[in-house]
Amino acid sequence: MEPVTEALTAGTGLSLLGMFSLSAITRARSLHESIVREIEASNPQATFALMRAFAETLAVIVYVADHPDYVEALVHHPKNTPPGGRRRRSIQTFIQHMDKHYAGQFGLVYAELSEITHYGSTAVWNTWTPVNEQEGHAVWTSSPRWRSERDFYVACAQLLELSKEMETALVRLLAA
Repeated sequence: MEPVTEALTAGTGLSLLGMFSLSAITRARSLHESIVREIEASNPQATFALMRAFAETLAVIVYVADHPDYVEALVHHPKNTPPGGRRRRSIQTFIQHMDKHYAGQFGLVYAELSEITHYGSTAVWNTWTPVNEQEGHAVWTSSPRWRSERDFYVACAQLLELSKEMETALVRLLAA
């Protein structure tokens, strides 16, 4: 039986964890399809911003798979958390959980995605292409495009790696 079918038919009905699982599947699919579309459109700014959201989604899914009761913290807006209710954890908690238990390089990948998303040096230089480094000449473009073929391949490789981890995480979540 498929993991999704098992998750939906197990027990007495659809639980909060089951609802979270289905929402996670939809979010993962939406982000993945958007990333692919932006890679194809040669839009690294959108690609990496979406990839960061995909990585955050992966980290939350893994954490919930390991701590199913945490889903209770996710079903309420933080302002509406009932007294004594579970509080949400920071994204750093999820990143550290990934690094400690699953993917030791997750934090480094996330930091690089944050560098371009938070408009750090990677974002500044992404629109410039050196044409004569000895003379200090570069070309700027106002339209999104891959700065180099290498950047394109890095984005594709990151998406493949994150997608593989996402598939594993969703199966684990459905089994939780």
